[in-house]
Amino acid sequence: MACDRLKLPAVQLTNDAPEIDPEHDRRLITAKSDATRFKSAYTKLVKSRAEEERLIDMFLESIRTMPAIPASHFKAPKIKSRSTTSKPEVPILLRSDQQIGEEISANDTDGINSYNFGVFQQRLESLEDRTLDILGDHQRAPMPTLVVPYLGDNISGRIHVELQKYGNQHVIDQVYLGAMCEALFLYRLLKFGRWNKIIAPWVSGNHGRLDKEKESKQYYKNFDYLFASIVATFLRNVPQIECIIPQRLFMTLDVADHRVLLSHGHELPPSSLGIPLYSINRASASYQELLAMSGKDRFQYWFMGHFHRPLELDGSFVNGTMAGLSEFGIGRFKPIVPMQRLLGFHPKWGRAWEYPVRLDRGLSERRVYRFDSAMSTPDALDAFAQATMKADKDAA
Repeated sequence: MACDRLKLPAVQLTNDAPEIDPEHDRRLITAKSDATRFKSAYTKLVKSRAEEERLIDMFLESIRTMPAIPASHFKAPKIKSRSTTSKPEVPILLRSDQQIGEEISANDTDGINSYNFGVFQQRLESLEDRTLDILGDHQRAPMPTLVVPYLGDNISGRIHVELQKYGNQHVIDQVYLGAMCEALFLYRLLKFGRWNKIIAPWVSGNHGRLDKEKESKQYYKNFDYLFASIVATFLRNVPQIECIIPQRLFMTLDVADHRVLLSHGHELPPSSLGIPLYSINRASASYQELLAMSGKDRFQYWFMGHFHRPLELDGSFVNGTMAGLSEFGIGRFKPIVPMQRLLGFHPKWGRAWEYPVRLDRGLSERRVYRFDSAMSTPDALDAFAQATMKADKDAA
């Protein structure tokens, strides 16, 4: 039969057939896909660069056709005398957290800082010199009034057992001798400054409490209140220095047509990591509500101390400390430098400028503040009288 004559060639299977490699095929497909994508991105980039160059050329051509302003149109500006046109400003020197009586060991702070009553007086003298220099030579607007708010913790106090154990002054000496220093400081600022009035408002801190337990009734009755009262007594015959000593936790003050709140800051609610950024806003809103309840105007700025680290948040200013880094700060890794804030307020602009006055640099031997912890009361009074008479003579 015919079909019998059709013979198909035999198929012989050999080992020469190509092997199937899925991984190779996957990489090949991926490479082709990436190549297509990169080619598309490159094409878009080339078109974008060409468009940018076209626009640049167009702008350059337009600029070249613009006419130049004749040189005759430019005139030298007239320089106005600031002494006749500047509005008066109010400088504010924040004072807080002197913690007079505390002793900080250079050994315990790895040589970073040391502090005692003598160092306090050195830094006070430096603060006086730098304040007068800044306000006399660096700021030229009229300044008829200087405001020096005292924001609490003038002394180390006696509420902390550790401070009582290692402090170098009895609390009575802290208050009495410290008040002499601050009274002399204000008097010298008046004598050597270019203002004719100093306003010194005072609020109390937590270090001046009489007892360890916190109390709310008659809070003002602590060593800070006594400290302020002694300063006011020393200056009672100097009407150009006005001490304002409220019998409450906080007070408000009008400065260059702006209302300012003053408090120590220890009343703030607990904060995260010791930085009161969130609690400041909460407390500020609460203070605004309290003032509204008493029918008083809202405040625009808030000055406080207590935290030793200069901070600023939404019109709230935290002052520094005179003491600087302590053993307490070393244990909590807080890089605190001794510093006080000097600000300027303008009737139109509010806070217009600020100088952070560092007090750990360029200190010299005491020339003015030379009180000693071992001084008797008569010797201290005599030293105070001699210092004020010298200021009168030098200022004449």
